[in-house]
Amino acid sequence: MSSSAYWLTTQMNKDLQTRLLDENRFEMVIDDTKTIVYCPTNDEYEVTSALVQKASNLGVAILAYPTAWCKATTSAFSHGKKLNVEVMPFGKFLAIYG
Repeated sequence: MSSSAYWLTTQMNKDLQTRLLDENRFEMVIDDTKTIVYCPTNDEYEVTSALVQKASNLGVAILAYPTAWCKATTSAFSHGKKLNVEVMPFGKFLAIYG
């Protein structure tokens, strides 16, 4: 299991419903709308357009990554926009949903 996905769910607003789906993804429910979030594993230390594509294929709406050990490429952000996958660091994610 991705420790990042688990950790992120423990940091979120306790009023939000969250459920781990697999090693990288969790689902959160906001106003009766389900949103799937993808968190990279340690092996996925660089968020690339290929990783965004992988997440999109899994039905993900948000790809959140820890900036302590992971970085995102410019192409990941632009590819995410094309696929409606928002790529954001954990800090921004927690500022919105934490």
